[in-house]
Amino acid sequence: MERLSITIAICATLITGAGNTYAGTHFSNSPPFTFSLLDITFDATTSSPFLLNTLDIASSTSASTESSPFTLNTDTSEYREGTINGYVLNAAIGYSVTGASISAIGPTGTYQDPDGSDQQGFYQITDVPIGTYQMSTSRTGYYPNSIHNVVIYPNHVTRSNIFLPPPIPRTISGLVISVLGNDAILSWSPVSLDTVGNPVQISSYKVYRSPFEPLLFVPSIHNYVGMVSHPTTTFTEQNALQDSLGFYKVTAVAPNP
Repeated sequence: MERLSITIAICATLITGAGNTYAGTHFSNSPPFTFSLLDITFDATTSSPFLLNTLDIASSTSASTESSPFTLNTDTSEYREGTINGYVLNAAIGYSVTGASISAIGPTGTYQDPDGSDQQGFYQITDVPIGTYQMSTSRTGYYPNSIHNVVIYPNHVTRSNIFLPPPIPRTISGLVISVLGNDAILSWSPVSLDTVGNPVQISSYKVYRSPFEPLLFVPSIHNYVGMVSHPTTTFTEQNALQDSLGFYKVTAVAPNP
């Protein structure tokens, strides 16, 4: 009776002879993990577990068998695919994005979640062949976004969250401030483009006032004074001169997609 000892630090999977079973008497634990079976040599990758006399040594550092010859099962079909999932989120505020289209584009084709992202922004693409993919995501009202070099491992779930940038309207121009009694009257030019020059829909304009100069002026709830709906481009702050008259800023607001 021959005692066969195997020492292995990582998992191995035959890349040839899938679906077949071969008998043999020798195993070499030296990279690249060459199996010599009845004078037939097979090369192995280091990706998935294999079975030796039904003893799964994928998570073991050593294993042995008293059987000679032994049987090596080379059916690796269950380890050729993986799953990718994650959340699609608004890149500006982190909220979930519903109804986004997500595709995994790789060497063997394009794979999609047929339902798109759900109410929580969650998506999942199953049965994706192992390999490296580009994740492409789009949704009406957002800029599309892609993530490169997403690796799908065999029999494994890969998590990849995707952030979609919402359109950012351009800074308003032509702001004019006039005074009527104690009231400050503001007017400005309408905004129709985003920061990259694409047409953008505007829902409203928000008005802020602060004692700080414009370069130090950060709009916030603490200096917010009012809002008008688009297409109105004028705003009156009543009795503004009763306080110390500071600096005004007006921002265009795009609707939530």
